[in-house]
Amino acid sequence: MLYQWVKSCSGITGITISGGEPFEQDPEALCTFLKMVREDPRRLSILCYTGCELATLQKKKSARAILECIDVLIDGAYLQERNTGLALRGSDNQRIHVLNKNFQEEYRRLETSYQRKIEIALSRDFKLELTGIPPKDFLQNLAKKLDQHGYIFSMNNHLTGIHPSGVDHERS
Repeated sequence: MLYQWVKSCSGITGITISGGEPFEQDPEALCTFLKMVREDPRRLSILCYTGCELATLQKKKSARAILECIDVLIDGAYLQERNTGLALRGSDNQRIHVLNKNFQEEYRRLETSYQRKIEIALSRDFKLELTGIPPKDFLQNLAKKLDQHGYIFSMNNHLTGIHPSGVDHERS
């Protein structure tokens, strides 16, 4: 069960729900999970990213149930051309909605922060996994640097890979 894994993670202060679209998941299952997180004795915060707007979600009963379990919602589609480097918002059209007033001050400070963190993992078979929102032009600059060292960076939706130039590389 997913909550058992969250429970086993030490040193965390919250969880983030994102991509695919959280509000297209089974609302009952998601609410059950979020309620378990909410009852965690560490008082974990719950941050959720959605491409939908809050006003649209509030009109749907199933979405309202999920919203009741979330502390902070960041709504709006991510638009790469509007990536300004803000820490929590991938692009400047997205809005931060603090739904739990206990987090109002913390997120007010973070709303204008540019301290973004990303995590990059490269597997032995050269699959690249990126977690977080990269700064504007990050992927293009990464591709250029790799090219300078004889590697090709390819990205197809969420599948990313790096391989030496001139090597026939099939991606699954």
